[in-house]
Amino acid sequence: MERALIFAALQILVCIYALGKGGAPERWAAVFYGAAFAASIAATLFTNSFYSTLEWGVFAVDLVLAAALLLLALHANRYWTLWAASIQIVAICAHLAKMLVPEILAPAYAAVLIVWSYAAILLLMIGTMRHRSRVIRYGSDMSWSLA
Repeated sequence: MERALIFAALQILVCIYALGKGGAPERWAAVFYGAAFAASIAATLFTNSFYSTLEWGVFAVDLVLAAALLLLALHANRYWTLWAASIQIVAICAHLAKMLVPEILAPAYAAVLIVWSYAAILLLMIGTMRHRSRVIRYGSDMSWSLA
């Protein structure tokens, strides 16, 4: 439970930082991550499987988040968004693995999802920090690609 609270605190702090100091791509990602976090909590609130079976609600949330991050990566003038979308695809692969091999242990299934969630939040933080440094250095930072 402590780890869940630590992750929740980090998620909230990084999303607030991105919303306050990030460019448009960072702000959109913060909204996406915040919504996905809330939806994932709601999806697991009334289940007692604790990742022993496929978490269909979390899988659905992860699919929607992956689509949103892919669209963001296609339009944003940021490299970190490509990594964020890729990380989300790894989470989808974890769900697919659990679907194909139900014998995968619950701690392993949950660990894959949790570890990559930390990486995603770290990317958003680094992306926001880099945006801030470009604004300070150059006076502006183009948010969207021309294509």
